[in-house]
Amino acid sequence: MKTFDYTQFEFARDFSDKPMLSHFATKESNTLKHFHRQLELFYVTEGCATVYINDEEYTLSKNEFCIADSFDVHGYLIQKYSEGIILIISYADMQEFNDLKKDFVFAKNYVNDETIAKKCKIFLDTLHQFWPARNEGNPITSKICQALLFYLVESVGLVKKEKNKDKNLSPKIFDYLSKNLYSPTLTLESVAEEFGYNKYYFSKRFLATFKIPFQYYLNIVRAKDALYLIQVKHYTVLDAALYVGFNSQATFYRVIKQHFGGTPTTALREKQN
Repeated sequence: MKTFDYTQFEFARDFSDKPMLSHFATKESNTLKHFHRQLELFYVTEGCATVYINDEEYTLSKNEFCIADSFDVHGYLIQKYSEGIILIISYADMQEFNDLKKDFVFAKNYVNDETIAKKCKIFLDTLHQFWPARNEGNPITSKICQALLFYLVESVGLVKKEKNKDKNLSPKIFDYLSKNLYSPTLTLESVAEEFGYNKYYFSKRFLATFKIPFQYYLNIVRAKDALYLIQVKHYTVLDAALYVGFNSQATFYRVIKQHFGGTPTTALREKQN
């Protein structure tokens, strides 16, 4: 089983509303906190993983899973060899389920009930059996995904969405960052001003909420996007660096060396190995 590249998986998700299924096997993986409109189910079949969802931390062991609902801020940390399954489901084509769920969210993000986990695994294994090489409008997999969602509603339950302003701020920040990520004028000061804070308070709040400094997050996300453009879209290093918002090739090289070690070439080589 190949080492799972979550970054590539996330890029593919950004360009599709179709269900996405992937097995992963990795010794080490650190996924930056992020969010999206789809539901994401993360199931551990071997080993363990640390999961962060909406500022809360969970430890997933074998045959346990978590649910990151629409716009839940989430990330994963795997330090020992682990295996598992990631399923991303869009609500876009599931009107029946949307009518049921409406203004509700799943009652809990972390599921360690053995009975529920085993039944969930049956759905995932069945999906794998019917999964095509390219999942383009496959009605069988869509029906299985919808059946899984209804099962999760029955077994995990739903609760009314909280109207807590502070809890809802995390998705708003990430939404603003994602829409303005490549803007050269995007700075700590500009984002703080957008949300009505001074930069010092916002910096502390960002760090406390997301466990990562603002500039570190901005640099590493831009760097990963630039590496993707170089590797997949065949951009030159300079064009990729400028496209994602770095003010020069030298700045991009400095960020790559700081966060990945070496140069863009060596960083890409490491991703492929």
